[in-house]
Amino acid sequence: MKKLYSLLAALLICGSLSAQDTFSIIAVDPATGEVGSAGASCVTGVGAGGIIDIITDIIPGKGGVNSQAWVCIPNTNLQNAILRMEEGLSPQEIIDWLLLNDSCSSQNFDPAFRQYGIADLDGGGNPRTAGWTGNMADDYKEDRQASNFSVQGNILLDVSVIDNMEANFNNTAGTLADKLMAAMQGANFAGADSRCLANGTSSTTAYLLVYRADDEPNDPYLRLNVGQQAPGIEPIDILQD
Repeated sequence: MKKLYSLLAALLICGSLSAQDTFSIIAVDPATGEVGSAGASCVTGVGAGGIIDIITDIIPGKGGVNSQAWVCIPNTNLQNAILRMEEGLSPQEIIDWLLLNDSCSSQNFDPAFRQYGIADLDGGGNPRTAGWTGNMADDYKEDRQASNFSVQGNILLDVSVIDNMEANFNNTAGTLADKLMAAMQGANFAGADSRCLANGTSSTTAYLLVYRADDEPNDPYLRLNVGQQAPGIEPIDILQD
């Protein structure tokens, strides 16, 4: 119910279509079965709800999807991706399905406006990842995968956002939450989302979400959500605190 209210509020604020999110990461830990997501954006009008319930969803013990760039609200492409994951499709198969079945009519069902990152654990507990960045998403844009994570961004200052997030995740010891937070710190500089350069911050809103393998879908182990902040206040710093 909380997620539904958040989506409805975002719909009223932003309309049927909005550019949501800029840099994010979705990851799995094959050793623990944890699945996590983190991201941030320089958006306005989302209020305390931020973007967490708009751009990411996770199936505990299985995997998760980040759906960003130009999205419909509610994010029907995200919902469809999670349904395909529940049916057993791999991350790449989910991407392929989404490209053929885009459900956001406000952009003529055109996947060229979308960006996705997907990570899951197969039946043997092995990690799998896939990503997509359409050529109509806003520059700088890129998605990049490793064995257990996908990092993606659009409307970025430059490639350093993706480089730093990837390097921090790979070079940080500790839990999946530690690694996700480190990835976010890699983008903690003015203009990581280029729209926030004049504000001197990376973004206006940020989140970090982690599910343990046996968590219930509506009861994650860790849910940190920093809603929209005033200009000059860094949401990643608040997330770290």
